[in-house]
Amino acid sequence: MPNSSVPPRALVLRCQEHKRRNVLEHLPESLQASVARALRDAWSSEDVELARKQLQRLVASLQAQHPGAAASLREGLDETLTVQGLGITEALYRTLRTTNPIKNLNGSVAHYTRNVKRWQDGQMTLRWVASALSDASGRFRKLRGHRPEAELASFEFRAIRPLFAGRPFQLCAEPQEDGQRIHLWARDQAGALAMDATAVLRVK
Repeated sequence: MPNSSVPPRALVLRCQEHKRRNVLEHLPESLQASVARALRDAWSSEDVELARKQLQRLVASLQAQHPGAAASLREGLDETLTVQGLGITEALYRTLRTTNPIKNLNGSVAHYTRNVKRWQDGQMTLRWVASALSDASGRFRKLRGHRPEAELASFEFRAIRPLFAGRPFQLCAEPQEDGQRIHLWARDQAGALAMDATAVLRVK
């Protein structure tokens, strides 16, 4: 069971795709392709310090004529490099660089609960979300690039309190010493525990 305090090692990840869209929205069409290419080049680098310098140079080049785009890129810049900073590369990097996996899961929950017209209380919400996650787990795809010699043997989770769309949360993971179990937990924006889970891998 995780500590009641927010884990000090928790890292924040900004979705690179959303950041790209936000930056380009502040630019005229004539500049969008070249700036998108500069962003792609920086985020494709395996050297996180080089990537940071490339993004900082891009911010500086946009500041005078396009301060909105510069401010958008500057805000959370380091957090777009979190995955690179962990040394993650290739297929796994391409999977984790965006929040698409989380959005897809949220979409599954929304679809599953779409016919609920009146939420009576928090316990009802937890039951429905837990049921939706259980239903969605049968359609989970293997995470590209991570331990291709292993597959998910089981996944058990306990919903404790709801997480709400549009509010920040932390998703944490800690591999166990046996090399087969991974402890996962989620905390809401106040640091309260919202979900506790264990994934068990089967090594081929």
